[in-house]
Amino acid sequence: MEERQGGLGDATPWWVETRLRDQGAKIEAGQPWTSVVVVDANLITGQNPQSSVDIARAVLDRIGVSAWD
Repeated sequence: MEERQGGLGDATPWWVETRLRDQGAKIEAGQPWTSVVVVDANLITGQNPQSSVDIARAVLDRIGVSAWD
């Protein structure tokens, strides 16, 4: 949805989300342009650049470092 809203949808030859689903991945998509972070064991993913801070916090939490140290 974000790619379509951002104007790249028609020019995109394939979608990462579609390829991942085709390979059996379970996708947890949130509302467009919001921070969405999914932690699955050692894999930490984010939906978009808006997720960057929350991804960093999840990584720090995973390695046992406080974000405020």
